[in-house]
Amino acid sequence: MSAALTARTEAPLPAPQRQAVPPARYAEFLPDAEALAERRHSPVAKWLALTISALVLALIAWSGFAEVDQVVTASGAVRPAGKVKLVNHPIGGRVSAVLVVEGDRVAEGQPLLEIDPETLQSEVDKRRSDWQALAASAARLQGEAAGTAPAFDPQLSAARPDLVAAQTSLYEARATAFSAERRSLEEVIRQREREKQAAQAQARQSAASLKILKEQEAAVATLAGKGYFPQLRYLSIQREVAETEGAVAQARQAEAIADAALAEATSRLQALERDRRADILGELAQITADRDRAAESLAQAEAELRNRVVRAPAEGIVQDLAVAAPGQSVRANEEIMKIVPSSGGLMLEALVANADIGQVRVGQYARVKLLAYDHIRYGTLDGTVERISADATADDRGRLFYKVQVRTEKDHLGAGPNDLPMSSGMAAEVELRIGERSILSYLTDRVLAVADAAFRER
Repeated sequence: MSAALTARTEAPLPAPQRQAVPPARYAEFLPDAEALAERRHSPVAKWLALTISALVLALIAWSGFAEVDQVVTASGAVRPAGKVKLVNHPIGGRVSAVLVVEGDRVAEGQPLLEIDPETLQSEVDKRRSDWQALAASAARLQGEAAGTAPAFDPQLSAARPDLVAAQTSLYEARATAFSAERRSLEEVIRQREREKQAAQAQARQSAASLKILKEQEAAVATLAGKGYFPQLRYLSIQREVAETEGAVAQARQAEAIADAALAEATSRLQALERDRRADILGELAQITADRDRAAESLAQAEAELRNRVVRAPAEGIVQDLAVAAPGQSVRANEEIMKIVPSSGGLMLEALVANADIGQVRVGQYARVKLLAYDHIRYGTLDGTVERISADATADDRGRLFYKVQVRTEKDHLGAGPNDLPMSSGMAAEVELRIGERSILSYLTDRVLAVADAAFRER
């Protein structure tokens, strides 16, 4: 049986050889995901993706290290470094000559225009006349105070003999009136002295008579008591004593009255002299002060006459000339023109917004673009912040700005100073460098700002 089984066993047939099919031929019969995985990709695409990734990473790394300037931009204008000088005349008048025109460059002290001397001369004459009158009055009062004839200044006597004569006459009239009043009071004093002397004599006489009568009374009093002297005669003596005592009292009263009248008259004379001297000294003090003020006023008017030629207060350029031709009149202290100084150079005055001023410091670098010239072709000017205003000023719209002055290293663009000069009044744009920051920080700052404000409700 086993032999039979062995005889039926056949040898295995060889497996057929399958030929490999390229993936490209059957990939199109596969699902999309498997087909994408089975396809062969070009190495160019792979290297291109790697290159782009490397460039992006390099760009991110570069942006983290590369820095750019932070600037504050402000509009401004060119201004003279020195303050603009206003030209005027203290008293004004009619202009007789105009020696400059608008835009002229003038030197310090150069004549600009002339004021007609006629008006100035009349003012000088008026003030001199006032001073001469006060000087003559002061000399007269000084003589009255000293009790001597007034001593007038020889120049005053030669220039104004009429004033000298008038003050001399006034001095004599016042002296005569005072002398008459004084003589009257002196006569009253002499009369009171005579009355006093008469009263004193009467008092002495009455006192002597009283003494004798009292002695007589004492002598007969004992005899009258013993009956040896007539009683009627004794009573008569007593009556005479009483009458004489009354006369003595009246004489002493008259003496006191005369003494009081003499004292009153003497006091009136002293008061007259004292009041007159006080009046003279008070008037002299007032006149002297007025004379000194008049002298100062005269000196000022004479100086104005000498300075009738209006001169330039500083080197610069004539601007806003208000007088076009001779014959025009100018008022006292009226602005005639302006002188824009040129000796101190030019500066940029920029208006920095209130929000940016906290980052601006004196000494910061600034780049100036003059709008009158193309900065792409002609470049810019380097400068430095020199001054920052202490307070903000508001414009027409109410916006607050700080005035920042920038000093440039040059006052022109180009190689030579006459190529593209910087002139007063030119508009400019000023860039103030306030720091540096990386390019990457521009992105991260925005992200951080958004993150800081996220999940909040206002």
